[in-house]
Amino acid sequence: MDIYTPPIPERMQGNNCLLGAGLSISNELSVSSGDWGTIVIDTEGTKISVLTQAKTDIGDFGVQVPFRVYYGGFLDTLLNPIHQVLNQPYSVVPNKNFIYLGRADFSIISIDSSIFGLGDPTISWVVNGIGNFRLGTSLSLPVGKHEKLMGTGGLRLAIFFEYAESDMLDITSQIVIPLEKQKAYENLEQKAWGLMIKLWLGLPDRSGGIAINLATSPIGLGGSFSETSIALSYELNNFTFSEDLSANHPDVSFTWENTWPCNEISAFW
Repeated sequence: MDIYTPPIPERMQGNNCLLGAGLSISNELSVSSGDWGTIVIDTEGTKISVLTQAKTDIGDFGVQVPFRVYYGGFLDTLLNPIHQVLNQPYSVVPNKNFIYLGRADFSIISIDSSIFGLGDPTISWVVNGIGNFRLGTSLSLPVGKHEKLMGTGGLRLAIFFEYAESDMLDITSQIVIPLEKQKAYENLEQKAWGLMIKLWLGLPDRSGGIAINLATSPIGLGGSFSETSIALSYELNNFTFSEDLSANHPDVSFTWENTWPCNEISAFW
């Protein structure tokens, strides 16, 4: 459940205008507790996102808006036996939605029913650099309700750098800086900045690729939730399967994303 890291803008691929859409289904089971408190994320989440980007003389501007749903889902039934065989945590209340963040002596967020809502929109600006490099920045707006973990409850600025070679190599790094208190992480020692690094290697037949994604946590107090996460993903055309490699966070996600030139969309109207 990453509500903190802003999305990286799409490459324009020679187009002056893009429209895009994405659908992500994730199954999450993460538990950590200690003297500091307890965090439990046992949910299945769906994120639907739409975006638009336009090329201008001073760079590419874009807007991406997510819509989130947290519910019990169905993937626990399929994944529980696998996680048991691998000796990883598994849901003891399968296909139920339960999210809890709390300190030792008080609760911060507690959710035990299906919820949905608008997430935090992101406004982006990208300068295409020399050759294979590009540099960009984005601002995530605190629109989603933080008490339901639809958003973080605070402004976030991100600066990213990307180097890509055709369909064979892509290295992306992004620094996220909270510009104000992130209310969703209140009382969990919010960090001053975060870092995301993604290494993507294309398959020889250019049909997709394999990626490793490292991301620091936005909180300093939360047991394993405050540690850097490592995820491995396999991408084929517009589809991506991702698995969190952290022993205490056996989370998986299935994602579909696509973009279209605006003139192709307008041709249907």
